[in-house]
Amino acid sequence: MQWLVEAMTDYMTDERQTHVNNMIALHEEFLKQFPYDKVEQMAVIDYALGWQVQSSFCWWLEYNTNGLGSIKGGAATKHVIYYKRKEQQWSYPAQFSSVDLAWQQLRTHIINWIDIVKQGGSELPTTHLLHNKISRVKIAYLYVKEGLMPIYKAEHLLLFLTKCQVETTETDALRLNRLLYDTIYQHEKMRPFHPIAVMNYLYERFMKNDTVVKISPGANAISWERCFINDEICIGWNELGDLTQYETFEELRHAIEAQGYYTNASTITKKANEIWDFYNLEAGDIIVANKGISQLIGVGIVSERGYQYQPNYPDYQHTVGVHWTQDYSKEHYSIPVQKRWRTMTIEKFPRVELKRWMEQQPSKQVFDSEMMASIEAGLQRKGQCILMGPPGTGKTFQAQQFLKWKQQYMDVVYEFVTFHPSYQYEDFIEGYKPVATDNGLVNFQLDEGVFKRFIKQAHQQPNTLFILVIDELNRGNVPKIFGELLTIIEKDKRDFSIRLAQSKESFSIPKNVWLIATMNNADRSVKGLDAAFKRRFALIECMPDYALLDVTIDGLTMTLTQIVQRMNGELMRLQGRDLQIGHAYFIEDQQVITTIAQLKAIFEYDIIPLLQDYCFEQYDVLAQIIGESFVDLTIQDINRGIFNSSNMAFIDAIETHFAGQNK
Repeated sequence: MQWLVEAMTDYMTDERQTHVNNMIALHEEFLKQFPYDKVEQMAVIDYALGWQVQSSFCWWLEYNTNGLGSIKGGAATKHVIYYKRKEQQWSYPAQFSSVDLAWQQLRTHIINWIDIVKQGGSELPTTHLLHNKISRVKIAYLYVKEGLMPIYKAEHLLLFLTKCQVETTETDALRLNRLLYDTIYQHEKMRPFHPIAVMNYLYERFMKNDTVVKISPGANAISWERCFINDEICIGWNELGDLTQYETFEELRHAIEAQGYYTNASTITKKANEIWDFYNLEAGDIIVANKGISQLIGVGIVSERGYQYQPNYPDYQHTVGVHWTQDYSKEHYSIPVQKRWRTMTIEKFPRVELKRWMEQQPSKQVFDSEMMASIEAGLQRKGQCILMGPPGTGKTFQAQQFLKWKQQYMDVVYEFVTFHPSYQYEDFIEGYKPVATDNGLVNFQLDEGVFKRFIKQAHQQPNTLFILVIDELNRGNVPKIFGELLTIIEKDKRDFSIRLAQSKESFSIPKNVWLIATMNNADRSVKGLDAAFKRRFALIECMPDYALLDVTIDGLTMTLTQIVQRMNGELMRLQGRDLQIGHAYFIEDQQVITTIAQLKAIFEYDIIPLLQDYCFEQYDVLAQIIGESFVDLTIQDINRGIFNSSNMAFIDAIETHFAGQNK
């Protein structure tokens, strides 16, 4: 164990010792709140999650003592009894006729368990209510402590024992815990190091950072500067209030549903999972801040500060403390396109992926020359163009590619902006916005919008090409956003001055400014653009490129082209030309997928959710597009078993529907 002695000697800085001291004090505070001799008189409302906020025994166990070993995650059922706020009723084991009877038995079993551990035992009868081993071992540590480590999961204990060169067939978490403690502290030189410090080191050395969590610091990374200065990362959903009030995942999910952010049940669950993952970030987790779907702007490590709600912030009020180690916001650190990030604020992914991105070497850029020429011709003719087509046809990607292609030949200054339903003229051109004064009152100040600032810079550099890329053009109220600029964006009106409505300033668009917009034809959330606006733009269609998909998936008898053509054929017949599946869905890390595992994941997480939306959840229509094997028409839902079982079920479903139709 000399290696561990040396490692702990190097590991124990003053800051880490202070943290250990704080956790010892927290342990003492817990025992003052819930002393052993008062547990047998404790009421169920003092025990359970859900009834009270930030005060119950289980809240302390799961949320307020993570520094003493974490048991976060999973369902509230691990605590046996809890209160469901939405239904306003108690959840308790079915064998009891009331919550009071269930609590009397559980309380007795908690005391019984603590006594067993104090006497050196670990066995419990099968009828014992403390069935969750992880929470059971944490209770043992909190009340006994001597001879135990603040580590509660059997698989973690087995890993650490292996690292200490101890092999065992034991599976019981408490006995493994004692074995690890004895292995470590039989060495006299280890005794100065508190088990909390050793636990922290073991997790950081052998468990931490297997995954990375990417988080978008606001739309288009708008809050990145604030995050970097304040050593934190942030997300929105402000209306949810302080996340600490939600003691279970289900409470959070119900709150999201009640706020009306989303109407689709699967989307509500998906977003609840993202926010729950954010709230449950722990010290040592690696964070990646992203801008869009292909740019890293920062890398950091979650600090001990953890989650904090910041109601005084104007937006993005949910924060987690982060020690930022890298700031790439000025470098345009590009990574392979991550199309999932279009709809995901928070996502976990393997650390090896981040390592690969960090180590990647720049390679010669290959461009679609035909598309580059089309965009160039449209811009030369009109001064602006719209890339339009179904989802996944690479509209934003082609706009990005054009910028890189153009930069090979001349100086280009560019900026991206994304339109959405709440985007306004004031954000794009100019408008009065409220600002707080020193005396506590509110004044209105005229602010310049993105486009006005961009145009001013273009006037100052007439020999440089300025390109503004507007993503998701038709998700905004375009005539209202552009206002009086509708006239002067025409190519033959460039340098023609108008007077802005708010500031009364003279305003013109110089000839060295181009606009590239993208538009998703499948977006039903907005009306089509009016003809007066569209005629001022060159319209360039982006459709599925089947030639890119002419590869065979391992285990299938057909190519991706055949699969996608079959789906799109049915979509065009049933839903129309604009509702197709683009080739980009089947490209990962700039390479077309080739494995069943990749195709399976894309079907489950990308294609089927999109098609459910296209079909308005009419499962008989969906079955015509992807096959009856994927759809359970009886319960009107997706047959999830195809994705949970072996690959053969998925292969059979694909072959039955698509191969047969292509013969």
